[in-house]
Amino acid sequence: MTQATAPTIRKLKAQFGSSVHFVAVYILEVHPRGAPNPYMGQPYDPNDKFAVTGQPLTFDERMKAAQGFTKAFDGKVFDGLFDIILVDEMTDASGLLHNPVWSTYGSTPNGGWIIGQDGKVKLGQLFFSFVGMPLMTPEGPTLEPGEKALAAAITECLNDKVGSVPGPMPLAG
Repeated sequence: MTQATAPTIRKLKAQFGSSVHFVAVYILEVHPRGAPNPYMGQPYDPNDKFAVTGQPLTFDERMKAAQGFTKAFDGKVFDGLFDIILVDEMTDASGLLHNPVWSTYGSTPNGGWIIGQDGKVKLGQLFFSFVGMPLMTPEGPTLEPGEKALAAAITECLNDKVGSVPGPMPLAG
């Protein structure tokens, strides 16, 4: 989850927070301080403002990092956004680390899914706050179209109108 997506989650939680659960899944670090970037394999710049922790190498380390992630940056960006924080599993299979959520649902730090009470994915977005790429405005990128799509999908899910919620988007990865 990035700082840029927090305002969208905060808006959706204000609108739907009493009706839905907002769950974060702590995956591997995509901006690991001083460790290889999982997308390019190159060491990530330890001075980068998004590199707040190293890459946890054990599940216990990942649990500890997950417990502190809501206090990252200024301690306010993610504070109170999530009802539940889950941690992606790490297993050693033939010497390889396995991250089932990250590997299965899309290798993205900003993926978002709306999952109905029936357990089916009603909407999946590789980037939580927008569909495709954010629209550029003179003030910077706008996430409004994605926010509207998410709000509409949540509303339809709550209304439980069969077939009215867009099916899951194909996820690359």
